Amino acid sequence: MKRFFKWLFITIVIIVILVIAGFTIWSQQTYGPSEQLLERVDINSVLDGKDIVIRASGDAKAGIILYPGAKVENTAYSYYGQSLAEAGYDVFIPSVLLNFSLLDTEISDKIISDNKDITRWYVGGHSLGGVSAAMFAKQHEELVDGLILLASYPSEGSDLSMSPMAVLSIYGELDGLTELRDIEQSKNLLPVNTRFIEITGGNHAQFGLYGEQKGDGIATLSAIEQQNIIIEETLQWLQQ
Repeated sequence: MKRFFKWLFITIVIIVILVIAGFTIWSQQTYGPSEQLLERVDINSVLDGKDIVIRASGDAKAGIILYPGAKVENTAYSYYGQSLAEAGYDVFIPSVLLNFSLLDTEISDKIISDNKDITRWYVGGHSLGGVSAAMFAKQHEELVDGLILLASYPSEGSDLSMSPMAVLSIYGELDGLTELRDIEQSKNLLPVNTRFIEITGGNHAQFGLYGEQKGDGIATLSAIEQQNIIIEETLQWLQQ
């Protein structure tokens, strides 16, 4: 009997090691910045270690923290971040653990602690990154003034329906990964004054600039056109 339990334990350990190794390998197969992005952003000028940090030219109106989508490199959102910074916001797009933001939701707490001169904070994210941002916002409502969801929605555990927090939700008509029904079914988890914006002809991958993504719909507008709509809608919402 002891021998049986010994081999059972060894088998379980081997399985756990294989699962962890498999997940680690999978997480490193990332979506990087597209040529379109590299033509518009000098990546080396916005990198701070592995993180993207883009400062406003003067005193920042607020700080914005953006969680990347699963397996998407943070650099893929630097065109969006650069545009927000040009409008007067300090933008932080962290590199998250194993390219999976759900493992690193508390990273915003450190960014906020390290930038005490900024008094207003917005957190947001794309796809799974938005789920992470909503989790952080729910757990730290005293730190967060607003939430930005890009092709994303909160999980059941992040019910913000009674929160005074400002929320912006932008989603694509032709998104094959975050579908319209997902947005509709999660509206009850967000405040009644949430601003919902549907991008006609937009898909999932074009919320960043990293190329096509398996399972996504085919957009009827270019990636840059979709990005510019996202930027415009975000800035209008922030300015209100």
